[in-house]
Amino acid sequence: MSLLPILLALLPTLVWVLIWLWIRPSVRPVTHLVLGLAVGASLAVPAWFAETLVDDLVNAHNRWSHDFLEQVIGAACCEELLKFAGVIAVLSWLNEQRSRLSDAVPVALTVGIGFMTVENILAVMAAQTPMSMASSRLVTILAGHPSYQLMMGFCLARWSVRRKMGWAVAAIALPILMHGWSDFSEQLFKDEPTHGSTRDNLEFAAWIGSIITSLMASVLIVAYTVKRSRA
Repeated sequence: MSLLPILLALLPTLVWVLIWLWIRPSVRPVTHLVLGLAVGASLAVPAWFAETLVDDLVNAHNRWSHDFLEQVIGAACCEELLKFAGVIAVLSWLNEQRSRLSDAVPVALTVGIGFMTVENILAVMAAQTPMSMASSRLVTILAGHPSYQLMMGFCLARWSVRRKMGWAVAAIALPILMHGWSDFSEQLFKDEPTHGSTRDNLEFAAWIGSIITSLMASVLIVAYTVKRSRA
């Protein structure tokens, strides 16, 4: 396999790291970046094992249950729960008082970037057509693990300030919801037997809607974080 697909798969990482540099913490930014990336990357292995266990329960004869278990339970729930634990571990290790939104969001973002990087590379290396897989993985520039961790970091930051349990719950529930919506609708669209049908169009619209929603949420969170950090 040529190096070009791998480099293409790393493009989302480059873009998201540049975004991180824009909203980086004011204290020990290099430590935050390296630690978050390392933790996020290390979570890809246990996530793979967890998804494999869930896949064993999948009923291959029913498309809807198959896709739901595989994409919502196996991917969204397992991955987001692991990344949530990783974000909490990083924040606990840093042992800093986080009274500003600009402190928590980039920490969570680095975990998402690290996880996405390993996932993209492994997907490309395992694909029969690496270049095609690398091209499809470019969608993670707009939506994907980093955008889910932006939401997670935002909710955790709000919880650290307001101490309302709703924000703590949202920090894990919102990423799972967005991740599950995206992966489930995408897989339903790919598995749709009747291309061009009304259901096929609805599944495609749901998938694109999830990407647009994640993109808009990411833009708003980044903009708000930058505004608060410079206030």
